[in-house]
Amino acid sequence: MIKRICFWCIVAMLLLGCSPQEGYVGFPGAQRVKNSPESVVRFHSSEGHRIETEAAASAVDVIVRDSLLIFSRFGGEYGLAAVDKNKYEARGAFLRRGRASGEVTDLIAFGNVSLNRDGDAWRMGYRDATNQWVFVDLLQSLSEGNPHILERVAVPKDFQNVFQKVYIGSGRFLGENLVDGRTRYERSIQGGEAEKEINPAMERLNQAKVESEKSGNAFDLLGTVMGYNPKLGRMVEASTYMNTIHLYDVEGSFSKTLYLGDRPDNLIEKLEEYEHTRDPREMFRATCVRVYPEYFAVMYYDHTLYLFDWTGKPLCEMSFDVPTPLFDLDLERSCLYTLDFETEAVWRFDLSSLHLAGFN
Repeated sequence: MIKRICFWCIVAMLLLGCSPQEGYVGFPGAQRVKNSPESVVRFHSSEGHRIETEAAASAVDVIVRDSLLIFSRFGGEYGLAAVDKNKYEARGAFLRRGRASGEVTDLIAFGNVSLNRDGDAWRMGYRDATNQWVFVDLLQSLSEGNPHILERVAVPKDFQNVFQKVYIGSGRFLGENLVDGRTRYERSIQGGEAEKEINPAMERLNQAKVESEKSGNAFDLLGTVMGYNPKLGRMVEASTYMNTIHLYDVEGSFSKTLYLGDRPDNLIEKLEEYEHTRDPREMFRATCVRVYPEYFAVMYYDHTLYLFDWTGKPLCEMSFDVPTPLFDLDLERSCLYTLDFETEAVWRFDLSSLHLAGFN
C-alpha cells in the first residue's frame, strides 16, 4: 500500500509540478501530429460504394462486428438493427424503448457502450432504463429480438445521468460530472467496492475550467469523445471543440497530449470565439473515436480520419469528399464504413492498399 501511494505521488509531481500555460488544456510536452506524405490518403466518393439499406433509416451510429453491419437508430420499433455486410439483408434487431430491465430510454451511441469479444460471442454492455449496466450477447440478442442478458452491474449514482462514461471492469466506471456551477468537468472512477478515485492524469484534465457570464453552455468547450482499450487500460479523449487528443492510463503513469495544427488550441481564445460565433457548431472538431487492438482512430467534422498507435504515434491520415461523422473499421475486410446521420447515407471504402497492422 505504501509503495502504491509513493508511486502516485511521483506521478502527481510529474503531471502537476509544471504549471501549464494559461489557457492550455492537456499534459506537459504536447506533441504535434505530423503525418508523412506517404501516409496521407485522399478518398473520393467515386472510390467508395454507397450502401442502400432500410436499417440505416434514422440511424445515429454504426459499427461492424463479424459478418454484420449494426446500426443504432432513433426511430422504429427497435433501437439496434443489423444487416449482412455482404448482401445488406436484414439479420435481426432488438432493444426496445421503455422502462423495463434491458430496455432503454436514450439513444445507444456505440462509443458509450462496452463491446468486447468473449469466445465466439460479442459481449455488449449498456445502461438500461433501470440504471443497470446490462451485459448481453449481442449477436444472440439480434437473432432473438430481445436482450439475451448475461450479467447486470449497478451504475454508480453519480453516473446514472452522465452520458460520457465507460465501463473499465470489476463493476467500475470512468465518467465525468459537470461541477462547480457547470464550469468544469470532473473525471473520476466509481463503482464496485472501491471508493471514488481520481488519478493524477484525470486530475490534470479536471483543472480545465470556463467562466463566462455570456454563455451558460460554455462548458461545451471542454467536451470530448472517449474510447477505452481494456487490454492496455488506456483512455483516449478527443476534444470536440479544440484540436487536442489526450491519452492516459487508468492505473499506470502514461499520459500524452497530441494536437493538430501549429499549436494546441487555447481555451481562453476559444471561449472568446465561442461567445462571438453565431453558430457554435462551426467550431466542432472531433466527432467520433473508435478503438482497436493495434490502434485508435479519430474522425473530424472536416471528414478527416486519423489513426494512431497506442503510444500516440501517427499512422495514417485519410480524408473524404462525403460527410463521414461516424465510422467503423472492418479489420476482416480491410475497409471503412461511414455514416452521415443527417442524410442517412452509408458508405464503404476499401483500405486494403494501406497495409495497416491488424488488417487481413
